[in-house]
Amino acid sequence: MTSRKNAVAVLAAVLLIGCLLGVSGFWLWGQRVQSPADINARYSQHAYSSRIFDRLQITSQQEAQLKEILEDSRREINDCRIELQEKMDKIRADTNARIAAILDENQKKIFETLIDDTESLRRNGHHGRGRKTSTY
Repeated sequence: MTSRKNAVAVLAAVLLIGCLLGVSGFWLWGQRVQSPADINARYSQHAYSSRIFDRLQITSQQEAQLKEILEDSRREINDCRIELQEKMDKIRADTNARIAAILDENQKKIFETLIDDTESLRRNGHHGRGRKTSTY
């Protein structure tokens, strides 16, 4: 019975270590090899237009028009992203201010440290553009 428990424990440990290594490797690859901006730029814009050019066998006049259309679309999408980021930053700041309002001074210091840690992660590419959102 104990050898069975040991086997299950070893199996669970191996699975856990495998999961941790997989997640760590994925994270490192994403951070060190390719940033989200690189991936978006490479695959969404260039690959999409290349597929259209190749498959449709468009003329040089059509290619110029298509490039203009895609550039307009990219600008509009980027404007939406900026607007969304600004709204999310405001929501975060409002939320942080509301939370801080209910905390005592010691809790506020700890909370500020937590916010700083989160913002540090955001600035290092883990989330969003990394702007500081705390307002208190």
